[in-house]
Amino acid sequence: MVACVSLLAPPDDLAFLNTAFTTYLEHNQLTEALTLAIRLGDDSLIKTVFDATDDVLIQKQLGFILARQNYGLNVENEEVQQCINNNHAHRYFQYLVTELNLLAPKVPEDIYKSHLETSFYPPSSKMESGKKNLAAAFVNGFINAGYSDEKLISKEKWVYKTKDEGRLSTVASLGLVNLWNVENGLQALDQFQYNENANLKAGAVLGMGISTNGVHDDVESTYYLLEEFIHNREGGDAIVVASAITGLGIAYAGSENENVLNLLSPIVSDSEYTLEIQSLSALALGHTYVGTCNGEITDTILQSLLEKDSTQLTSKWIRFMCLGLGLLYMGKYDQVEDVLDTIDAIEHPISKSLKVLIKICSYVGTGNVLQVQELLQLCTTKAKEESDDEDEEDEEDEENDEAVSNEIAAEMRNVAEAQLPTVTATAETVGEEMVVDPIPGDLKPISTSEPATSSTVKADEKVEDDNDDEEDDLFEGFAVLGLALICMGEEIGQEMSLRHFEHLMHYGKPIIKRAVPLAMGLVSTSNPQMNVFETLSRYSHDQDLEVAYNAIFSMGLVGAGTNNARLAQLLRQLASYYINDENGLFVSRIAQGLIHLGKGTMTLSPFSIDKQNISNVSLASLLTVCIALLDPKSFILDQNSSLLYYLTPSIKPRMLVTVDETLEPIKVNVRVGQAVDTVGLAGKPKTITGWVTHSTPVLLGFGERAELETDEYISYASSLEGVVILKKNPDYEKYD
Repeated sequence: MVACVSLLAPPDDLAFLNTAFTTYLEHNQLTEALTLAIRLGDDSLIKTVFDATDDVLIQKQLGFILARQNYGLNVENEEVQQCINNNHAHRYFQYLVTELNLLAPKVPEDIYKSHLETSFYPPSSKMESGKKNLAAAFVNGFINAGYSDEKLISKEKWVYKTKDEGRLSTVASLGLVNLWNVENGLQALDQFQYNENANLKAGAVLGMGISTNGVHDDVESTYYLLEEFIHNREGGDAIVVASAITGLGIAYAGSENENVLNLLSPIVSDSEYTLEIQSLSALALGHTYVGTCNGEITDTILQSLLEKDSTQLTSKWIRFMCLGLGLLYMGKYDQVEDVLDTIDAIEHPISKSLKVLIKICSYVGTGNVLQVQELLQLCTTKAKEESDDEDEEDEEDEENDEAVSNEIAAEMRNVAEAQLPTVTATAETVGEEMVVDPIPGDLKPISTSEPATSSTVKADEKVEDDNDDEEDDLFEGFAVLGLALICMGEEIGQEMSLRHFEHLMHYGKPIIKRAVPLAMGLVSTSNPQMNVFETLSRYSHDQDLEVAYNAIFSMGLVGAGTNNARLAQLLRQLASYYINDENGLFVSRIAQGLIHLGKGTMTLSPFSIDKQNISNVSLASLLTVCIALLDPKSFILDQNSSLLYYLTPSIKPRMLVTVDETLEPIKVNVRVGQAVDTVGLAGKPKTITGWVTHSTPVLLGFGERAELETDEYISYASSLEGVVILKKNPDYEKYD
């Protein structure tokens, strides 16, 4: 039944999931039931699963599954609550990397391997710039993420080798290095938070939010630290306030924290704050309450949008306010009708973009064909209709003009024959284009080839069209990203969407072309398929530099955390190619850092639990960065590179760690191989193929599955990934 869901139309799909959930619950298959409850996004069902058992170990296992999804839930048992709050994340990750012998920190040069870069262009001196050093700080943060140790920023005073906003991102990268390690993270950033330089202080504040992403405690130390910077408006720069808000959004992504709601909600509607801070607050609220359909936040954001005048609504920041609203309805397509009706009240082209954004968020991962068709029409029909209309208008104009000019010519001839018999011959010889001075001005013939009135009207129309395009075509970029979000839920849809993207790349407008590489990156995040990254490699040399930058970044997304050698080689070539283009080199370096994310132990993929579940929190963070990159030169490549840190909530270790009943790691043998779909097959078919036997902890690649080699232990979880609790099998007999 669950396998059929992606083939069903609403509301049958939800009915099937609910029925399967009830069946699992009745047969005490609680981890499978929890998987479906998360997929349905229903807090009451999740609570039901926890209440269905008194066994603390099973509840802890359920807690580990929730923690992987960044799902906020409060339970009475403190030990179970710690599992849900992700308090063990750093300990288990350290155990994994110690066993894999990866503890030695790396520096960016280990990734760049500059000696392998062959460049035909000598690097110009201006490239020894702050931007180059900023890229190194990002790369250093990505490769050492979660290791709590690095050799670049703390030892070499790297912070002072960057400038302006670059210092902010450089300090914040220390938060990424100390990911999930609350004590170390706050300690490492403490030296910067009292600095007089606003950028350094803002970086420390953002870093605190990054280091505590997904890890919560009863004290909520991060919240109270960052709240101080938001309230202290006289003492703080706007940049510090903006960083504190972004830090909260990253730290509490998916947690539904009420304190964050009470703090940020008034800022969204307070016009004393700048539009940037209002939009970032809406975005942070969207991340914190992703997929909850929270009515209070919806009202606040809509009210704020309705109060804005048309010049404010054309600001580049308003897209993030719209995104904040869209994230609230992530995966909730059955509850968006009322909001879509309200949006019609906003009399501005932005309302169309907002509608598209909410729709694509609500249909995430459903593979809904009707929505895909609708989005494709948005990308193509408008241009076609306009050209058809223009052709029809042109034909009518030409016919009318011909008729008018024929009448005028006839009148002219009559007048000319009557008044000046000599002129007739000349007029006839030269043709209608001849202007005869003695004839009164209002009777002068007009050229049939291009009527004067028509050309003036056309020029005016063209100017208006250009203005409309500037304001109005953002929704087309959203529609392309929407195709990726909707199709990523099932494999056939993914393959078909890649075909559509190639067509859109041929025939689309500039905004569509900029969005296509990002959409390809979204569809196959951390899943490096040869056909995808070869296509992106082709786009990375596009004439439109913004398309090229997005293609390079998407290559990083596609290979994120995989250490893929072919991709690393392609990016080294791109770094040589863009050696004298500051922005091109910056994006190439970022992509190189992403490929080696956590030295190859992490993933950005939103899929979990045997690819059955799509994490709303992960998707929200990927979508945020992609929407910022629809206009790369205004955000990531300008003074807002810190928006890249919104990737943090989607970073997960791709590990399998087995623990005993006291939650201490134990080593057992597991087979790891490519997952095989066995739904509907009779008997007990093999669930994996081409397996290799490893001793835990192990790394799982995209589409890989693990199973226990022997019956010595029994797993509490239905699928082996993340942290899995094992118990001894009392009936096990050892064979020689």
